[in-house]
Amino acid sequence: MTEITLGLAFAALGVLTMAPAVTFGDCGEFAACARVLGVAHAPGYPHYVLLARLLGAAFPFGNWGYRTNLLSAVCAAAALALLCDALRRLGIGRAARVSASALLGLSPLWRYDAGTSEVFALNSLVLCAVFWICARSRQDPWSQRCAAALGLCLGLGAANHQTVVLALIPAAWAALRRPAPGARRAQAALWGALFFAAGLSCYAFLPLRAAAATPLDWGRPDDWARFWRVLLRRDYGSLSLTAAGATGTGAAAAAREVARWAGQSWRGLGPWTVLAAAGAVVWAPLGLGLDAGFSLLWVAAFGPLFLLIGRPPFDAQTASALERFAIAPGIGLCALTAAAFEGLWRAKGPGRAAWAACAAAGLAWCAAGSSGWRLRGDFSAYDYGRNVLRSAPPSAALFIDGGDDTFYSLAFLRYAQGLRPNLDVHDRGALVFHNVYGDDFRLLSPEDREERRRVVESWIAAREPLYYSTLREEILPGRALVAAGLLERAAAGGLVDRPEESRALWRIYPDRFEPALCRAHYRDRAIAAYYPAMKARWLASQGRWKEALEQLRLSRNLGGDALWVGPQTAYLAGLFGSWAAQKRRWEDARLLLEWQAAQAPGDAEARCNLGAVALAQGRSEAALKWYQLALQADPRSSRAYYDLGLLAFRAGQWTRAAERFQRALALGCRQPQLPGLAAEARRRARSSSS
Repeated sequence: MTEITLGLAFAALGVLTMAPAVTFGDCGEFAACARVLGVAHAPGYPHYVLLARLLGAAFPFGNWGYRTNLLSAVCAAAALALLCDALRRLGIGRAARVSASALLGLSPLWRYDAGTSEVFALNSLVLCAVFWICARSRQDPWSQRCAAALGLCLGLGAANHQTVVLALIPAAWAALRRPAPGARRAQAALWGALFFAAGLSCYAFLPLRAAAATPLDWGRPDDWARFWRVLLRRDYGSLSLTAAGATGTGAAAAAREVARWAGQSWRGLGPWTVLAAAGAVVWAPLGLGLDAGFSLLWVAAFGPLFLLIGRPPFDAQTASALERFAIAPGIGLCALTAAAFEGLWRAKGPGRAAWAACAAAGLAWCAAGSSGWRLRGDFSAYDYGRNVLRSAPPSAALFIDGGDDTFYSLAFLRYAQGLRPNLDVHDRGALVFHNVYGDDFRLLSPEDREERRRVVESWIAAREPLYYSTLREEILPGRALVAAGLLERAAAGGLVDRPEESRALWRIYPDRFEPALCRAHYRDRAIAAYYPAMKARWLASQGRWKEALEQLRLSRNLGGDALWVGPQTAYLAGLFGSWAAQKRRWEDARLLLEWQAAQAPGDAEARCNLGAVALAQGRSEAALKWYQLALQADPRSSRAYYDLGLLAFRAGQWTRAAERFQRALALGCRQPQLPGLAAEARRRARSSSS
């Protein structure tokens, strides 16, 4: 009854705090796949899609994002109930097991995944079921019933998230410690394999739905070659978390991964995880079932070992994606922490006081971080998708140039909500929306893909209004980009800008970002920063340079560690600065270029541009300073040597000018007038010396 009460309490908490619709990340894709029974990104996640569709059809209330969020809330609550019951079966008392389970269930990572349409809550349920099966059958792990249950659970789990197979390591270790005849072990292994295959048969969903031409069809796995490519995640490097993957090998790399996992656990689950070490020590003296080795192997398999296999890169974006993977080892940490609490509880007197203090401190820490998972008012991803759709007129073509949050929020709105059927939406990777580039597009080289994009998009642009979701300034040769709210319109040669179009859009855009969620979550920060960056693009096109700079500063402040924000806002500042210089607005150009230089300390080009602006203002000494700073930023900058040569040439310093021009030539400067200037500087230097 205690476990049921715990599960119901956390289910109620999940429903009260979960997001009302789609959120950032893969949530929009999964909600859309549930609605249309589509094929999600590799490996397809058929178990999740089928279960989400079943619940969504049985609970026909709210949008499909709400329904799939509800699935996560139910799965997360059921997982905690199962884990708590597993701890009971291991001999851990009520106070210890409930307090440890509650700490896990209230941790920021667990709560966030309990309120969004991701596969991790279902993965937690499967893993807690595996833990429960191992705890229940600890006396006879070689029984056919245990093997069949474990195999089916792992098979269904692998059809949701393939990392579940790592649970075989602690499960096999626990079983091998129990003696059994070889024939009985072989029979159990056969039963386990058969039921594992039965659970894994969910993957038959992929070719069946691909053959039915479902709107969402990643990888189109309707033949064996494409099916295996999707199943084995070939586009992601199979064993890597991301296509980038593989950051190094050896002891130093292993130590970095262990340190990374420890940091993730501390930040995402809470300081209470350090109690797991004490739990490992007291486990055996307490006479608990299984032994500490099972939970320790569980932690090691899903924590450091997982990271050592994938070796994902060390950057802010990858760190945000890795956060959720701390939940699986957290199940083992929870069991060890429960053992530590049990030891304190059995000590009575001071021990129980220490248990109460530790539990209270853990709960206080979880409560302090609750603003990062209270998602009831989170409409930011929904608003973002709607704003993108608002930015394109009816019967236009929209091409998305990268960005999962754009892909998936639009997939949700188009396929799950049925919005804007009059908009022709495509992605330039030919992965999410209708592929207009041909069936062979994904097999082409990067150069041939770009050429195919140019041909197809040029053909479309000649027939209908063409819009891009992009941060690139030059994306379609022969077509200038004109700001249109969050999008860019591909303009023909004679087409002029229409400032009223963007002005109206910026007035009607809702922008309901939660500051607490932006502080806590990378993707929220990255999209929040996109709004002012695109508004700056429009303001600059209207010659409102200072306002554009303020928007760039706002974007930089909002974006924080988002990978695109620093380089892109610096690039835009340089672009706007060059536009201002072309209009001879030298002071505006200076302000923009100085901000660019401050954001990009190693950018010699920005400093050379500042030198050119200083010269245009008649400030030769300032120009000299900027050119010298450009050389400090990049000692091999041919542009800096060329500009310094020009400065010396104008000052009549012929020898110095000749030396700098020669250095620019040696570094490959392609200024057409450089050879002539170098020859003239040498001639005048010889004349002056003679």
